[in-house]
Formats: sequence, structure tokens, C-alpha cells
Amino acid sequence: MSHLNHLLEALNDSINSDKTKNIIDKLEQFQTECEECKRFLEDIENQLKIMQIDPTDEEVRDFQQTISNAKSHLMKRHKCVPSGYYMGTFMAIGTSLGVVFGLSIFDNIALGIPIGIGVGIAIGSSLDQDAKKKGLVI
Repeated sequence: MSHLNHLLEALNDSINSDKTKNIIDKLEQFQTECEECKRFLEDIENQLKIMQIDPTDEEVRDFQQTISNAKSHLMKRHKCVPSGYYMGTFMAIGTSLGVVFGLSIFDNIALGIPIGIGVGIAIGSSLDQDAKKKGLVI
């Protein structure tokens, strides 16, 4: 368990969440090759030290903003994705394609939608598993 995760343990559940821990773990993983990840970790550590006694609402908002910015950085710079990202994306794409193909090929929208959803789930879950194998899931 990292030093920052240990500091998180003392805080309430709104700050100490699994997603926050995952983001910190990913920042620690990339800190050797990315200066911005290192800076985010330093900011998070300083904020956690300040919040140890009695965090104010403003301190909690600042911390959550820092975590949000760190997550955005991980997604843009390191191509990390939230859990289930591809599944949701491709299920929506599959549904819309299912409607199109259901109306144009089968003349039955009720037949096209489930086929599209099935294809979307298959592609999305495959990409989610690939991202998980590569260690890119936040």
C-alpha cells in the first residue's frame, strides 16, 4: 500500500474511494516517465496532509478537482480508460447501427436492435479486456 493510500484511509468515504485509490496508483505507475504525474502526486499528498485533521468543504472540493484533473491527464496523456468504457461506447454504437440495419435490411427494427447490441457488447468487452491486460483501466 502506498504512502498516499495510507493517508486516504483516515479520511471519510467521499474522499477515500476505490476510484481515488486507482487514480493514485496509476499516477504512481507513470510518475517515473511523466513530470505531470509526479506533480499531481505531490499536490495530492499536500492536500491529504492538510485535510488530515478536519477537512473543510473547500479543501474537499479542491481535492476532488485535483483528482478529476489527474484522471483527465491519465486519460489524455496515457490513454487510460474507466472500467467499462468501451462496453458502454460500443453498446451505444451497436444499438444505433442495429436500428439502421434493422430498418434497412430486415425491415424489422425489433430484430436489428438486439443484433446491434450483441455486436457492440462483444466488441466493447473485448476492448475492455485488452485495456485491462495492458494495465490502462482506472
